[in-house]
This record gives sequence, structure tokens and C-alpha cells, in this order.
Amino acid sequence: MALALPGTAEAGTQDYAAVFTYNGHAVNVRDEATTSSAKIGSIPAADSWPCFTSSGCYTKAGGSYTCWSGGPSGNRWVKVAWGDFYGWVPQSCVRIGRA
Repeated sequence: MALALPGTAEAGTQDYAAVFTYNGHAVNVRDEATTSSAKIGSIPAADSWPCFTSSGCYTKAGGSYTCWSGGPSGNRWVKVAWGDFYGWVPQSCVRIGRA
């Protein structure tokens, strides 16, 4: 799926920082860096999504989480672009790279 970054051409033609789901699991995008905040979307399994800035992925400490039963856990979150806004995904539930 080709994603479009806000204000750019189609993402498939860009080189940008992104998060990638892995191990067959989708990941929820939250309004804040905590599992108790509102879910504003979901990144499907085997997909990627742009980080908030195209040059790199900003992370910060937040609420604790477990990705899935028996899966990784942590408290670091990654800021991702979500429409005209941004959201947060658990860092241990995604891989960070370039798309």
C-alpha cells in the first residue's frame, strides 16, 4: 500500500522514516503515549506507516504496554503521522526503518 505523507507526493516514491508492523500483528495508534488514551486508528499487520517527521522517528517514555500475549513489552512510544495530526505507537511492537 502506498501511503502519502502530508504535503508530499505518493509515499511509494519517497524515502522517509517509518514504522513497520511485524510478527503478524497489527498495532493500535493512540492519542497519547499510553494504552489508556483514545485509540485513533490501527496500522494493519504486515504494513508500514510514516513517522511524524520524514527524517527520523521521535520516541519518548510513556505508559507501560505489552504488545500481545507473550509478546514484547516496554514503555517507549514512537510518534507517527496520522492524517493532519499525529499519534503514538508502542516502540517494541514495531520496527523502525526507511520506506
